[in-house]
Order: sequence, then structure tokens, then C-alpha cells
Amino acid sequence: MATPFRAIRFVIFMALFAPLAALCQTTTVPPGTGGLPRNFDAAKQHRLAEISKHIAELQHAMACVQNSTDFDQMQACRPHDRQR
Repeated sequence: MATPFRAIRFVIFMALFAPLAALCQTTTVPPGTGGLPRNFDAAKQHRLAEISKHIAELQHAMACVQNSTDFDQMQACRPHDRQR
């Protein structure tokens, strides 16, 4: 008589806790990726490319300021600064 009770208890246990086991096996997705897992190396290369682009822009602005001879030329290097 104890064997059918154990089988029923086992089935109920599996029905209740099997979804929890499936949830524990899901992979985490980094925030800001739109729900898609990303490759670390690709993300790293993308970030380095963005940094290189910003460095190039700053070097261009620095050269422009260094070559300026008066305030008008210096302000022309960064026209959006005139609005401040």
C-alpha cells in the first residue's frame, strides 16, 4: 500500500519542482543587449573602436586649437561651444 502513495507523491513532486529546475538552467543576458546574448570579444572590439573614434575626434580638435592664432579661429574649432 505504501508503494502507490510513494509513486503519487513522486509525480506530484516532479510536477511542482521540474519548472524550477528549468529556470535554474537559463543563461543570464547582459543588460542593454536587447535580450540577445553577446560575444565578449565582439563587444570588446566594438567598445575599443568607439574609444578610438573619440580619441581621433579629440586629437583633431586639439590640432585645430594648437594651429589657431586668435579667438575666432579657436572658436571655429568647436562651433557648438559658441552657444554656451
